[in-house]
Amino acid sequence: MLVKIFRDKNLGGLEFAAGIPGTLGGAIYGNAGTSGHGICELVESVMTLDSSGNLKNFSANDFSFEYRKCSLADEKIIIISAKIRLDNALNWNEDEYKKVLSSRKNQPLNFRSAGCTFKNPAGFSAGKLLDDCGCKNLSVGGAVVSDKHANFILNTCNASYFDIVNLIEICRRKVLNLTGINLEQEIKIAAPCFERQ
Repeated sequence: MLVKIFRDKNLGGLEFAAGIPGTLGGAIYGNAGTSGHGICELVESVMTLDSSGNLKNFSANDFSFEYRKCSLADEKIIIISAKIRLDNALNWNEDEYKKVLSSRKNQPLNFRSAGCTFKNPAGFSAGKLLDDCGCKNLSVGGAVVSDKHANFILNTCNASYFDIVNLIEICRRKVLNLTGINLEQEIKIAAPCFERQ
C-alpha cells in the first residue's frame, strides 16, 4: 500500500520495496528491503506503544538497523506510526520499480504469504537450501511451500497459525538435518492469543 501511495504521488525512494508484503511497522522491525536498499534509509522517527499503553517517540539515532533487523524489535513495543524522509526533488522512478518487480519474477507475488520465511545465511541462499533439501510443495493443512520459490510459505486454503508455524519448523529441521545449517526466521511470529483446540 505504501509503495502505491509513493507511486501515485510521484514520490521517489521506495521503488526497492515493490512486491514486499506487510505493514510499515513490520518493514521497520525487519528492515525490509532488497540487496543494496532498505527501509532503514528512509526512517526518521517512530512512535511506539508499550504493553502499559505508554506512547514513546524514537528518533532514528535512538535505534539501529542490521540485515533484516531493527534494534526496536528487541523491545516489547508496537510501532504505531513512523516518519519517513522524502526528497521532494526525487520523483518516482517507474523504470526502477519495474526492474525490481522483474527481479522478483521467481517469487510467488500473486499468492498470500508473509514474504521470505528465512534469512539468507552468510554465503548461502535460504531458498536454494530449502529447494535442495526437498522442501518445495511440502504442506501442513492450508500452508504450502511454494513450488516457485522455496523460501515462501503460501496460505492456499485458510491456513491456520499452527499450519504455518509447523511447516516452518519442518522446513527448518529438514535443512538442519541435511546441511547442518540452522536457518533463522526472517518473518516475526507472535504467539496466538488462544489455545490450540
